[in-house]
Amino acid sequence: MAKPMTYMNLSGPAVRNVANFFKLDTSDLLVIHDDIDIVFGRIKIKQKGGDAGHNGVMSLIEAFGGGAFARVRVGIGRPDTGEEVRGYV
Repeated sequence: MAKPMTYMNLSGPAVRNVANFFKLDTSDLLVIHDDIDIVFGRIKIKQKGGDAGHNGVMSLIEAFGGGAFARVRVGIGRPDTGEEVRGYV
């Protein structure tokens, strides 16, 4: 069952429109996104996978019908000040 989509980061339809315009397949995409669960400044490269709770990636997976795109996950770390995550990101 799909998670309910929030209004935060609905990038999937826009990226899908651009991909369609340029006749790109999901395997042609490289998605770069922040990841709060990775230490600040660390970078991980992943060939495909799930959304791991990231709304933008969730939107892309829904728009393309799967997560078969490469991604670069850039660590932003978690706030250590008790700040709410939504405001931190």
